Amino acid sequence: MTPRTLIFSLMSISTAALTPMQGRDPQESGRVATPLELLYDLCFAVAFGIAGHQFAHLFSQHHYLAALTGFGFAVFAICWSWIQFSWFASAFDTDDWPYRITVMAQMVGVVIVALGLPVAFASIEAGASLNIKVTVMGYVVIRGAQLLNWLRVYLQDPQYRGLCIRYMSTLVISQVLWLLLAFAPLTLAQTGWILPILMALEVTGPIIGEGRGDGTPWHPHHITERFSLLFIITLGEGVIGTVASVSAANEGVSWTWQPVVLIVSGLLLVFGLWWIYFTFPGPPSSRCVRMCALPSAMPTSWCWARSRPLGLPCRLLGPLSKRAPHTSPLPSRQPPSQSRSVSTWRPSSSSTESR
Repeated sequence: MTPRTLIFSLMSISTAALTPMQGRDPQESGRVATPLELLYDLCFAVAFGIAGHQFAHLFSQHHYLAALTGFGFAVFAICWSWIQFSWFASAFDTDDWPYRITVMAQMVGVVIVALGLPVAFASIEAGASLNIKVTVMGYVVIRGAQLLNWLRVYLQDPQYRGLCIRYMSTLVISQVLWLLLAFAPLTLAQTGWILPILMALEVTGPIIGEGRGDGTPWHPHHITERFSLLFIITLGEGVIGTVASVSAANEGVSWTWQPVVLIVSGLLLVFGLWWIYFTFPGPPSSRCVRMCALPSAMPTSWCWARSRPLGLPCRLLGPLSKRAPHTSPLPSRQPPSQSRSVSTWRPSSSSTESR
């Protein structure tokens, strides 16, 4: 490509007519997940993996409360960001270049959240104060990019301006409070009291935004597919955990029947969760029409309930599978690669001696 051709290509992109960010048709035929949404999900798969690894480490050290606390905080930050992105995209996705840039910014935020999780887990284990500065900064980047999209809808679709104001108001307030919490000199106990309040504030955002009958024009089949894809991603953590546990426990030795049992058990658990989840029907035809006729908050609650009960056990499946070598009846052995993989996130002489 010559420089002149490249310049003309860039000019055509920058001067191309932008698609107004207006509500999409909830009955649009053939609406499926876009390649951009699938790429976006990959970042969350990495974040789930890092959260699971940190959970498995603390759980193997018998720090159960710290492991569950850190994992709960991580899952909320990851899942809530994903949920807000998916519901917005189902209603207003334009797939033009400004929208793609905001999605890329959200992906950067997800990576920052993931990079901050080891420090957050370590601070919970130490018990002095909660160090969530990096994680909160990444979360604010995600939500800030989402705020820009809501602002664009406000400017380009007068029908939803009241809804946009309610969403943006709760979003801005919650992000300011998150930053204050992250950088305030609070103890772990004090932060533990404030965290649930901020999480509740985040959750009330859609309730306030959707509560006046002018809810977002989300697409039932599209949003159901998005939740199903997220569930499959979390199922992959179970497969990864099973493979990691068997590899660590059986490295350098001959195979016996115990690793085979562990493999079969892990995959049966993954397959069983998949079977149960997709046994429940999606929202086709009459059920979809009935749900769309209800207030907008009701479909939101329905889709949340559709994914959460099986989603949390599935997210715990991968980390607990990685812990299997510590509790399984396999012969006692400690290959060097296993000790390195467990201790890389936080070098500690005491933890090395205990292993």
